[in-house]
Amino acid sequence: MSGVSYATLAQLRTELVASGTGDDTVILDYGRRMTDAIDTYVTRRWQPMTFAPRRVTRYYDCSYGGHILLGGNRLELDAPFVAFTSVTDGEGTVLVANTDYYALPRGETPQTALYRYDGTSWTSYSGDTYVEQIAIVGDMCYRTHYTEAWVSATTITEPMSDTTGTTITTATNTILSPGMLIRIDSEWMTVESGSGTSWVVNRGSGAALPLPMWTTRLSIVSYRSRRLPARYCAGHRWYSSGAGSSNRPRLTVPRRCNIPKVCRRRSPNCCNMADGLP
Repeated sequence: MSGVSYATLAQLRTELVASGTGDDTVILDYGRRMTDAIDTYVTRRWQPMTFAPRRVTRYYDCSYGGHILLGGNRLELDAPFVAFTSVTDGEGTVLVANTDYYALPRGETPQTALYRYDGTSWTSYSGDTYVEQIAIVGDMCYRTHYTEAWVSATTITEPMSDTTGTTITTATNTILSPGMLIRIDSEWMTVESGSGTSWVVNRGSGAALPLPMWTTRLSIVSYRSRRLPARYCAGHRWYSSGAGSSNRPRLTVPRRCNIPKVCRRRSPNCCNMADGLP
């Protein structure tokens, strides 16, 4: 997801023992690169998946076998969902959660199947084709205890009256950090820069569209990535190449790579961000 880093700038700075702020842009860019690398690796090896929520629409065929099992009552999803916005069957009917269907496993996240118990099969469809007639809209990511991942961070103190403003003013907080995914009302955004009570954000992150207006005193909640992806994201060491060289930021691992399955080089040697990592 563009803008999100599984390790925030504060976490990256702690891991990299960064004393100044002059390299913050490079450090955060590296965190985002590693986030993309983790997502790419996991998707290639298992299934489409991220560790931060993303609003997606997935389509499925109305044919038995493949994704539809148990006599047509069970629809296997090809991605882990943590919330569902809308579920539309092959006949164009918008289904009601816990009335027409329920998500499995019940009461847990992520959820990987939908069970139909309104007496209709997932194989039913209208029109000339059964191909991709089922539409599932929801939030995709791999996160156990998803609702607990959103924690209260602070509140906004100035209203926002449009969909284009990118600066928010908050009450004093100790949680917000660049690279973090946050939510105000139902709008997602990523923190790009800032400190104290003034922050620049990228609105509509994760395909959750900007809202036309926020009022003051709305709560800001931040998303906490799972510990393992965050540690992988911050696992390398960073240093400046120094005088007499190209002065390009470089990444190095002093002993052995903490993320050998993600890093393309799979080597304890230095990796230069400018020539393709990752």
